[in-house]
Amino acid sequence: MTTHPNSPDIVLFPDEKPLPILPAAEHYAGSEKLMLKSFALQDELGPVFDVTCDCEDGAAAGTEKQHAQLVARMINSEHNHFDRAGTRIHDFQHPSFTDDIDILIGEAGERIAYITLPKSPNYAMALAAVEYIQKRTQAMGVKRTIPLHLMIESPTAVHDVWTPCPAAR
Repeated sequence: MTTHPNSPDIVLFPDEKPLPILPAAEHYAGSEKLMLKSFALQDELGPVFDVTCDCEDGAAAGTEKQHAQLVARMINSEHNHFDRAGTRIHDFQHPSFTDDIDILIGEAGERIAYITLPKSPNYAMALAAVEYIQKRTQAMGVKRTIPLHLMIESPTAVHDVWTPCPAAR
């Protein structure tokens, strides 16, 4: 008989939905060339890191929509063998935020591994971004919950980490 050690989430939270398993590292790639190189390395090593297709720093000014379409194509491509490709989008205050979300969820919502939200200056802005993403995901008929990775980059945002989430009330 083979026994398997119980993980902390099984022991501590037996009745809750398990959290997604994510690799401990991610590789940011902002151009098609670097995305393809990252996928090739991921194929060689296995799914030990995620590929983050970067809309924020990858898109040249004025080409944000085309870049988001490229990212969606890469996420949907045969190069994404492990379905471990996500994206970092423009921040909530950037004019391309809504286009990023609409393009990426509309074209790759079923395969995108996660969305990274950068530069959230405070709780209210982060919540507004999350609510927009959830609303558009539902409106576009994507049935799965897309994991969100929130980057905290300011002292105010760090302080706001302790703000209770409306869903938890």
